[in-house]
Amino acid sequence: MGVVVFPICLSLAMPVLIYNLVLEKEMKLLENMKINGLNIRTYWKVTGVYNLVLYWATCAGFWFCGRYIFDISLFQDTHVMMFVEILALWGLCQVALAFFFSSFMSNSQTGAMTGYGIAIWTVCIGANLTQSVYALPRRMPGKLMFYPTFPFVRAFYLLIDPCTWDTCHGEYHLMPSEFREMEGYLFLNFVVYMVLAAYLQ
Repeated sequence: MGVVVFPICLSLAMPVLIYNLVLEKEMKLLENMKINGLNIRTYWKVTGVYNLVLYWATCAGFWFCGRYIFDISLFQDTHVMMFVEILALWGLCQVALAFFFSSFMSNSQTGAMTGYGIAIWTVCIGANLTQSVYALPRRMPGKLMFYPTFPFVRAFYLLIDPCTWDTCHGEYHLMPSEFREMEGYLFLNFVVYMVLAAYLQ
């Protein structure tokens, strides 16, 4: 259950980012800022950093509640740096996806609803594939790793599974090698989707 619920909770920033980006286009705010001398690279940097900071603050609250309020073993017993790394990379991917998807949209309400649909359904598909088809010791095929939700869900599964059956990865050096691969795929996806978004803009 956690391999579905936790990633969904941590994936709902993307629709909000899409809504804000499309709203700025829809209300002609971006065009007005360009007319007044805004460099588009500056806009992307500021918007990206602002959204990342908001997302990472949300993640910190999510982790704090899981560890100290709800006493969930995943958050209590897993080494904190594993969460820091995966959530930092997932935040970058969500910003890149938001820029990418917003380039196809002109209505903010449609953008938000589409974003929620994409976020929720891709997590559900990824979780079902991970648990039903590619459960450990099997590995997910590399071709599925080029949409960032799948390596993110897989990474969360790799953290949750040992907590379910044995003990969590309490030491950083116990991080499974596949987890490190998922981090690599997330970073690669961030770069690819940011390049595509920049090209489509």
